[in-house]
Amino acid sequence: MTPNDFLKILLNASNKCADPAPDGWYSRDQLGKIWGVKKTICWHRISKGIELGLVEKKVFYIPNVNGTLFPVPHYFFKDSNKRKTR
Repeated sequence: MTPNDFLKILLNASNKCADPAPDGWYSRDQLGKIWGVKKTICWHRISKGIELGLVEKKVFYIPNVNGTLFPVPHYFFKDSNKRKTR
């Protein structure tokens, strides 16, 4: 293995894919605008949804203003009718 091969491996390992969040997934800022509430209230609602098993959380890497990929949690609302009851 040459130093350049090693460098390629390191660069490929550190590069994260900048896929946009799929339809149905919302960031906290997006939900705050939809609900018309501030960040803290929005976070309390999301936390309660996660606790009840109604909300799924996944991190997507979104480019910020400078183009740097930044991990942004997104949330998906599960259908309560499809939820399994115990």
